[in-house]
Amino acid sequence: MNWIKINWFKIGLIILAIFILGWYGIRPALITKHCAISGLERAKEMTDGTRDDYEYFYSRCLREKGIKKEIYASVLH
Repeated sequence: MNWIKINWFKIGLIILAIFILGWYGIRPALITKHCAISGLERAKEMTDGTRDDYEYFYSRCLREKGIKKEIYASVLH
Protein backbone atom coordinates (compact mmCIF):
# COMPACT_ATOMS: atom_id res chain seq x y z
CA MET A 1 0.00 0.00 0.00
CA ASN A 2 2.88 2.34 0.74
CA TRP A 3 4.26 1.70 -2.77
CA ILE A 4 1.00 3.00 -4.30
CA LYS A 5 1.15 6.17 -2.22
CA ILE A 6 4.69 6.82 -3.41
CA ASN A 7 4.08 6.03 -7.11
CA TRP A 8 0.51 7.31 -7.55
CA PHE A 9 1.55 9.78 -10.25
CA LYS A 10 3.34 7.13 -12.34
CA ILE A 11 0.38 4.77 -12.02
CA GLY A 12 -1.98 7.52 -13.12
CA LEU A 13 0.16 8.29 -16.16
CA ILE A 14 0.24 4.62 -17.16
CA ILE A 15 -3.55 4.35 -16.86
CA LEU A 16 -3.99 7.55 -18.88
CA ALA A 17 -1.60 6.28 -21.59
CA ILE A 18 -3.52 2.99 -21.86
CA PHE A 19 -6.81 4.87 -22.16
CA ILE A 20 -5.46 7.22 -24.85
CA LEU A 21 -3.99 4.30 -26.82
CA GLY A 22 -7.31 2.49 -26.72
CA TRP A 23 -9.40 5.52 -27.61
CA TYR A 24 -7.25 6.91 -30.44
CA GLY A 25 -5.51 3.77 -31.67
CA ILE A 26 -7.42 0.56 -31.14
CA ARG A 27 -11.01 1.88 -31.21
CA PRO A 28 -10.78 3.51 -34.68
CA ALA A 29 -9.15 0.40 -36.12
CA LEU A 30 -11.96 -1.82 -34.81
CA ILE A 31 -14.65 0.56 -36.07
CA THR A 32 -13.00 0.77 -39.50
CA LYS A 33 -12.89 -3.03 -39.73
CA HIS A 34 -16.53 -3.33 -38.66
CA CYS A 35 -17.64 -0.68 -41.15
CA ALA A 36 -15.72 -2.32 -44.00
CA ILE A 37 -17.51 -5.62 -43.41
CA SER A 38 -20.95 -4.12 -42.83
CA GLY A 39 -20.57 -1.74 -45.79
CA LEU A 40 -19.85 -4.65 -48.11
CA GLU A 41 -22.76 -6.69 -46.76
CA ARG A 42 -25.22 -3.79 -47.05
CA ALA A 43 -24.04 -2.95 -50.56
CA LYS A 44 -24.61 -6.54 -51.65
CA GLU A 45 -28.04 -6.92 -50.07
CA MET A 46 -29.51 -3.52 -50.96
CA THR A 47 -28.02 -2.96 -54.43
CA ASP A 48 -25.96 -4.79 -57.01
CA GLY A 49 -22.82 -4.31 -54.91
CA THR A 50 -20.85 -1.78 -56.94
CA ARG A 51 -17.86 0.03 -55.49
CA ASP A 52 -19.77 3.32 -55.22
CA ASP A 53 -22.49 1.60 -53.19
CA TYR A 54 -19.90 0.04 -50.90
CA GLU A 55 -18.11 3.35 -50.38
CA TYR A 56 -21.42 5.07 -49.62
CA PHE A 57 -22.38 2.53 -46.93
CA TYR A 58 -18.81 2.40 -45.59
CA SER A 59 -18.63 6.19 -45.31
CA ARG A 60 -22.08 6.32 -43.74
CA CYS A 61 -21.10 3.75 -41.13
CA LEU A 62 -17.93 5.68 -40.28
CA ARG A 63 -19.91 8.90 -39.86
CA GLU A 64 -22.44 7.15 -37.62
CA LYS A 65 -19.59 5.87 -35.42
CA GLY A 66 -17.95 9.32 -35.30
CA ILE A 67 -14.83 8.51 -37.28
CA LYS A 68 -15.34 10.28 -40.60
CA LYS A 69 -17.45 13.40 -40.95
CA GLU A 70 -17.25 14.36 -44.62
CA ILE A 71 -19.72 13.01 -47.14
CA TYR A 72 -18.44 10.88 -49.98
CA ALA A 73 -18.45 13.27 -52.97
CA SER A 74 -19.26 10.90 -55.83
CA VAL A 75 -22.45 9.68 -54.15
CA LEU A 76 -23.91 13.17 -54.26
CA HIS A 77 -23.57 13.45 -58.04
